[in-house]
Amino acid sequence: MRCIHFSKLFLIFTILLIFGSFLVVAQTTNSTQDDRTSNGFDEQKSYDYLKNSSASQVGNLLDQALVIMALNNKNINVQKFVDMLKLQEDVSGCFPKGNCKVADTALGLLAYYSSNQDITKAKNYLLKGGDFYG
Repeated sequence: MRCIHFSKLFLIFTILLIFGSFLVVAQTTNSTQDDRTSNGFDEQKSYDYLKNSSASQVGNLLDQALVIMALNNKNINVQKFVDMLKLQEDVSGCFPKGNCKVADTALGLLAYYSSNQDITKAKNYLLKGGDFYG
């Protein structure tokens, strides 16, 4: 029993570590504004595009979670995206509704956490092992 509990925590920790490393790598670049626009990338235009997108345009759960976390990084209001994400939440707190998966639930939890939403149900679902253990 103890081994199963440890493996659940290890899985959650690994998922969070992987997503956290993407954020660290993205923040450690030392490009200047001129460097970013000369190679075709303009960070502000990217944020503006996301901010001005309708929540229904964003697509699947992965895209919605990443948009929420990216826009929160710039303190941009994400409520319309959070509302769309909530439509995909199962009553048990997992994601997506009716077809819960541990990875999708972890993404939903990260998006909720980054936007100061209640993560209790998603966290409890993951701590119970999701659908791995019945």
